Amino acid sequence: MNKILLFVLLIIGYTACNNSNGNYSKSADKPEYLLKGTISNMPQAFIVLTSIHDYEPEVIDTIKLDNKGSFSYKLTNKSHIGIYRLMLGKDMKAQFFGGGETYLDLIFNKEDIEFSTDFNAIDDKISFTKSEENKIYFEFIKRDDKTNTQLEILSQMKEYFPEGDDFYPDIKKRYNTLQDNYIKYTDNLLRECKDLFVSRIVKSKRYPKLDFALTFMDKSKYMKLHYFDNADFNDTLLMYTDVLSSKSFGYLQLYRNQQLPKDKQEKEFMRAIDFLFGRANVNEKVYKYVRNYIIKGFERIDSEPILTYIAENYTLKNTCESDKEAVKLNRRVEGFKKLSLGSKAPTLTVNDNNGKKKSLYDVQAEYTLVLFWASWCPHCTEMLPQLKKLYDKTDRNKMEVIAISIDSDNKSWQDFIIKGGYTWINSCDLKIWDGKAASDYYVYATPTMLLLDKDKNILAKPTSFEELKDALKKTGIN
Repeated sequence: MNKILLFVLLIIGYTACNNSNGNYSKSADKPEYLLKGTISNMPQAFIVLTSIHDYEPEVIDTIKLDNKGSFSYKLTNKSHIGIYRLMLGKDMKAQFFGGGETYLDLIFNKEDIEFSTDFNAIDDKISFTKSEENKIYFEFIKRDDKTNTQLEILSQMKEYFPEGDDFYPDIKKRYNTLQDNYIKYTDNLLRECKDLFVSRIVKSKRYPKLDFALTFMDKSKYMKLHYFDNADFNDTLLMYTDVLSSKSFGYLQLYRNQQLPKDKQEKEFMRAIDFLFGRANVNEKVYKYVRNYIIKGFERIDSEPILTYIAENYTLKNTCESDKEAVKLNRRVEGFKKLSLGSKAPTLTVNDNNGKKKSLYDVQAEYTLVLFWASWCPHCTEMLPQLKKLYDKTDRNKMEVIAISIDSDNKSWQDFIIKGGYTWINSCDLKIWDGKAASDYYVYATPTMLLLDKDKNILAKPTSFEELKDALKKTGIN
């Protein structure tokens, strides 16, 4: 307890952002701009320069480093304003235990950028000799992170020092002072830096002021209503940053409750989507950007109810072909409905790896598993050996497997099934996602599985081997 008290008493505020000239302004445009940096202790001899747009980094170029970790790269006057991400490689922990690459985000707004840092402490060690935008941006990020951490600690301390405790007023005062200082700091930054792109990011990232006395539930309700008070959904340039996507994801997290059953959690997410899409629907481009980001997120977790809800409420049934995500989602939802539990599986006729024609409705086994997979899919290559063990010990009259690969390379497919000794019905038309079977079964990811009964009615649509085992247990197959 004493350590907590000491930590809180040592918390201090910062002064507001300022510079010697009173405010920041942009210099005249040039044909080219130099991006130059030195990153010590790099785990590899190159970095990958990417642009943040459409939710995931898009590779622009691979840049070699010299033996000191230095590089230079030219951006042009036609390079779009926004955040550019440098992918730096994996640290030791990520290499051993798995995880994503370390990266560095930089603002480009038509100015030279020159910096140095250390791979093992990117944000702490970064220093800019050129780029006012990035100096301000990184100062804000550090201030923002530290203030949020301090506020969270103080908020949690209410459990130990509830109202009525002698220390409660001190905690409350510090909490309110931190918020007030943060607001003054960001207000000053927005005023001083109004001509810089960084001001757009700061404005949208700001969080609403919270009353210290609010309970957890009241705080949650307030945040749900005021989370986007500072977000500018009219600013299309924010689509070239991670601001809109991170704000959207953060808002969904407010509705996440691990205590809720799946169907009620889905309804909570639908409520969040209604509010989010309502706020974003002030600019068509930004609205589609946010909507498509949410669609992609729920596609990754294969949430049929939520994707159906979005398709039925937030995309037009006769949408234009240019709205590709809406077209794709409407087609996917059409597949959900046609391949719902209890419905008949579509007719499926394939040529197996021996050139023989095989038809789904000719399979006489009591149960049939239709599996779409690929040799390049890590989840598939991990699951197939497990499935083989189960298949080999199961009577063919009890269960058959039709495994359709969406590979594009015949050798990769053939080598994989031969090496694995997979003797079920194997097929691949080498057309990837555009093959007839993949199209008829609305396949968007691998592995995709459908467990069918003797009459080819859909019994289950497992997304993992564990879910498949659970479904098979109900049929008497262990």
